[in-house]
Amino acid sequence: MVFIVRFARAITKMPGIKTINMAPRTRFKPDPRECAILFLKLIEEREKRRDKKMTRAKISEGSLKGLWKRGRFSDPFLAEVQDWLLSAGWALFYAGRVYGAVKTDAVGNWPTLASTRIGSVLDQVGLGEFKFEELEYLLSDGDYAVATDEDDDEREDAEPA
Repeated sequence: MVFIVRFARAITKMPGIKTINMAPRTRFKPDPRECAILFLKLIEEREKRRDKKMTRAKISEGSLKGLWKRGRFSDPFLAEVQDWLLSAGWALFYAGRVYGAVKTDAVGNWPTLASTRIGSVLDQVGLGEFKFEELEYLLSDGDYAVATDEDDDEREDAEPA
């Protein structure tokens, strides 16, 4: 550090070198409420530029870090930002490699799910009798290759490797 300061002083004393006064950079980090406001400002900018209201958006984690002047997001921090955005009519969520945001009034038009539709399954779960292995295929990123009894028979007939 001392070397850098001495070097900078030496350069400024050289003929023909002009120096400018620069204000020191502050290390300000906006609070969760201010981060929500910045996010909403970004949405507002996009709406004005495209002359169209947005009901959904995606944003990379890197863009959010730059927008919010942070290197990482703690869970309590994100929860508070989400609360502020929710009060403004937006729901923010993590969607794998990106964050997504949805206008909450747009969600009202989505299809409704009701747990009563799988009541018999939930009864079995409550009794500890449900075999979750039967639904394991649902976790396979949308590839719903449903296992059949014939598949089980083929596996039993196969010779061990």
